[in-house]
This record gives sequence, structure tokens and C-alpha cells, in this order.
Amino acid sequence: MDVFVDDWRTLGEDVGGKVDTHLKEYQSFTDLNYSKDKTISHINWHPSINGIVAVAMVERASLEERIDNSTKLLLKHPLVLFWSFSDPIKPQLLLECPDDVLAFEFCPSDPNIIVGGCMNGLVVLWDISAHVDRLQGTRPSGGRSTSVSTETFDLEEKRKNDVPVVHYCAISAIESGHKAPITDVQWLPETFEVSRMGVPLVNPNTACVQLVTCAPNCSLMFWDIRAQRVGVQPLSDKKQRVEDNPYSVLDTFSHLNLTWKPLLKVTLPRIDSSAARLPYSPLKFSLQHNCRDRLAERGETPLDYSNLRVTSAKNPKPLGDFNTKFYVGTEDGELIHTDWKLEKDNDSGRLFSCKPLTYVIAHDGLINTVQRSPFFKDIILTVGGWTFALWKDGVMEGALMQSPCSETKYTVGYWSLTRPAVLFIGRADGSMEVWDLLEKSHEPSEVQNITIDSITCIKPFFCEFQWGAASPVILCTI
Repeated sequence: MDVFVDDWRTLGEDVGGKVDTHLKEYQSFTDLNYSKDKTISHINWHPSINGIVAVAMVERASLEERIDNSTKLLLKHPLVLFWSFSDPIKPQLLLECPDDVLAFEFCPSDPNIIVGGCMNGLVVLWDISAHVDRLQGTRPSGGRSTSVSTETFDLEEKRKNDVPVVHYCAISAIESGHKAPITDVQWLPETFEVSRMGVPLVNPNTACVQLVTCAPNCSLMFWDIRAQRVGVQPLSDKKQRVEDNPYSVLDTFSHLNLTWKPLLKVTLPRIDSSAARLPYSPLKFSLQHNCRDRLAERGETPLDYSNLRVTSAKNPKPLGDFNTKFYVGTEDGELIHTDWKLEKDNDSGRLFSCKPLTYVIAHDGLINTVQRSPFFKDIILTVGGWTFALWKDGVMEGALMQSPCSETKYTVGYWSLTRPAVLFIGRADGSMEVWDLLEKSHEPSEVQNITIDSITCIKPFFCEFQWGAASPVILCTI
């Protein structure tokens, strides 16, 4: 028990005391040079450094405007900004992107490795290991110098105090990747890897080496970040090289740059083979085994990814009784239950994706959220159109719960990390709904307007840097 709990204050709600349940703005981040007139597409908290949040931004322009201003957009590289709660005025780090990034994830095995999915269908990798000291606050982050010596204002000091720009280590091959914007990215756990046929195998490494991406070009792709051949010789002392020249690029994934191809491609053909419609167009997916809710600091030293090689064992060890089925939300509001393992044609020997096991029209608009509960792994939240729904894994006859139609479109949803029955739902009018299903299920427990623009992302996180352990914070972006 907590001996410092004020018993009278905790009894305030029961004895009729007024409880403030409104969301309060604690901090806001904006930059006139990098984030002005842009839309935030995705955000992620740093999994091991408290108070650091990464933000991806896209140009607020239609397809026609992008075509007309293509030359201007090519000259101006998109960025992912790293913000610190200790300095809300100036970003701590900038990640240079080949195109607008719609989704990115920290590697669970090594938070310094980041993967992103771009609007042009490219997969991009960054390595920020040379800038960890800056994010932790042990290196100067710019601003006014505390030294009284005039020598601190020379060119070298100004260069050190500038916000460093991290160039990407590798991008996928243009001809082998997605032909549509990548809308979701997830790492596979370090416990297994998949073969070229989608068969789960024992992972000999103690690190995550594969990831999955999806795009509305009717496919999901599995990628392996290890070198495919032995002849790749990584450079030594990479971190020292970047410290000497902050504008250089780490060569962690130089063996993948412009040659990176997917290990496995899974398409989603229509269940009705007689239909003339195109295959299903995935936007979001949920694997039964994923790392999203396990991004935490690891006790052991992370592996050097530049030294990892694909195993050449002739008899790989398959994992028995492994569930390879997963859920996909499409841009037509359909929830698909399918298998990522490929089948082989007996006549030609070619590999092909099997038809989905089942599907259901879940929402009256594109599905923007497919997420498993952090407490019950067989309960799935989907958000799309004007409703959200809860599903049980393996039960596709109908939803466990379907919310009433909202007056405004739902844009995003997220589970509470502390209360299993609480949901956060973002709306297109800038409001956020808080649903407590133990209290009532026909209407939200709280509705609060956050901004005049659409809420595009909600990310709770356990923050220890200000409020103590187990204090959820919601970050809403527009």
C-alpha cells in the first residue's frame, strides 16, 4: 500500500466532493521553421528516455497541389522532430526523410533504430545512436550559453549548438516496394522470424530483425534488416565518426540502401473469386504477436545491427502451434481475418496468398485504428467512419459492442494503459471522447474540445519525469 495516500482526498468523490475530470493542457510544442502549416501524421514517445516525443509531419496539401508543387517539395526534405519537455521551444533532433512519413516505430530491441513508412511507398531506416547523449540532456541542446567567455560564440560553438539533422541510413528499392503510401508499420518480436513462405521460425538473434508494413495497394510486406550476404564489411567506430562530423551518416544499414527488398509479400484477394473488384486495400493491421505494448528499456547491451547476417542453416527450426492469423482494416470499412503464410501451387510450384478466412463490413468509412487491448489480447478495437467497435479474436459473426453513430467522424482511437474499460476516441471536429464502458456504453463519459482542427493521433504513455510512475499522458496532434 501507499503510505502517503491522503484518505480524505480519495473519499472526496464518494462523499459528494467535486472532481475535476477535464483534460488540461500541460505542454505544447511548435516551431515556425519546421512545423508551421503542416499536419502531424504520427507520434511516438521515446521508449527509454522519459520526456522525449518524436513527431512526423506532412504537407497540408491535396494530390493536385502536390503535383503542381512537386519541384518545390523535392527541394524541401520532410522531417521528424524530437521534442523534449525540458525545452518546448527548440527541437532536440531532426530526422531527414525521403518523403512525408505517415507511420514510424522505434525498434523494441534498440530504441536508437527507427523505421518509417513514406507516402511514396519507401521504407526508411534511421540510427540515432550518436545523439543519445543529446536526448538524455547530457549534451548542450542549444540556446544561450552559460559561459562568459567570448570564445563560446565562435563558429564551432554555434555549429555544436545547432539542432543536428540525422540523415537516413537506408531506404528500400523503389521498384520492389509499395506502390502506395505506407499507412502502418510494426516490428515483429525478437522471439521469432518468418521465412519466405511465411513459416514462423526460431530467431537465433536476441533482437528484432523483421518488420511488417502495409499500404492500400492491396498488400502487406515483411522486411528483414539483416545483410543477405557475408561480404558486407561494416565500418568501425561509427559513433566517433559522427561526433567528429555531425553531418555524416551512420553506415549501420548501408547494405540495404536502395537494394532493400521485401522478404515476403502478402496480398488480400477477394473471398468471392467471381467478383471483378480489386483485392482488399489494407490501411491498418494487428498481429497477435507484436511489440507495440512492449517498447521498454532493455537491460542488456543492444546488438550491432550492421554485423547481423541472415542465418544460412539448412534445417531451420520451425515454431510449432504458432498462430499466423491477423486482422486487417481496409479503406472500405472492412475488417479482414486472414493468414500471412503462403501456399504453393501443386502444378506450377508458385507461391500465392490464400484467401482471407472471413471478413465483415465493420464501419461506414475507412478504418483508421485496429488495436488489441493491452490487458486482454483477444479483444480488438476498430475505429472508422462514425463509429467504433470491439471484437473478440476468432469471433467474426458480429462485434461485441458497436458504438452509436456520432455526429462527427471518428479519426483515431486508443486504449487506456491503466484502465481496461476506458477508451480515447478522437474526432474530426477537434474533440476527444473518453468512454468508460463500466460506467455507460451508450454515450461517452466525457467529451472535450481540444482544438479546431482534426485530431490525427492519440498516444498515452507512462511518464515518470514529472508526475511520478504510472501517470498516463495523452498526446493529441493535429
